[in-house]
Amino acid sequence: VYIKGLTTKKVTCAADAMICLRAGTIIRKTGETLLNNQSSRSHTVFRLTIESKQGNVERISQLNLVDLAGSEGVNRTKAEGIRLKYAQNIIINIREGVN
Repeated sequence: VYIKGLTTKKVTCAADAMICLRAGTIIRKTGETLLNNQSSRSHTVFRLTIESKQGNVERISQLNLVDLAGSEGVNRTKAEGIRLKYAQNIIINIREGVN
């Protein structure tokens, strides 16, 4: 699966992980709605994989933070015009990605 704009970074401390999270926040597309003044207009996934080894025991854990654009729904946001069309396209894309 190819995802346009996907990046992977190896970090070794929490501070470096936060730098990556902030970098993603800077390029995130947002727009104002009735419910949220910084509503997502682009999908975002931040996956944190933690690998640790203690003796012969190796552990791998993952945490996924997901922000789906337009997930608040157009009825609640009272979107109109171009914003409504944009939100409807986002919802269609989410549904197609799930199926």
